Amino acid sequence: MTDEYVVPCWAKIDELLERHFPEISPDEEVLDSQLNINLPLEVATEMKDFLSVLWEEMGQNGTGKTFEEIMGAGRLNELTYESYLDLLKKAEKDALNITIWEKITKTNHEDIVAFRSILRACTREILELMVKDFLNE
Repeated sequence: MTDEYVVPCWAKIDELLERHFPEISPDEEVLDSQLNINLPLEVATEMKDFLSVLWEEMGQNGTGKTFEEIMGAGRLNELTYESYLDLLKKAEKDALNITIWEKITKTNHEDIVAFRSILRACTREILELMVKDFLNE
């Protein structure tokens, strides 16, 4: 596959990660949308839309396959997400359940950052798998 398609794919990953996981400071309030356990799958949907348009521009790369066939109906994304799910649930609980001590000392930021880091890692892995599958066709 030429750089004409490779570079935009990897750039799109960076763009999506920057948009959905901006850096936050300890005194900055975190939006609920930034603490959504389903965020990796939502971002993957955005990437799928981008890749679908790119696939059409490529003229299906002469494979005769549909976009859904090359993306494997998203099953690999679901498996990757499921592998992170227990870790995500625990981190989400820590981030959203603020103890009295954390309210007094304002130390819950570490839990939020940890949860967002796991969300970001899961999202990155899903997006990279999608791009690798796409570029291998």
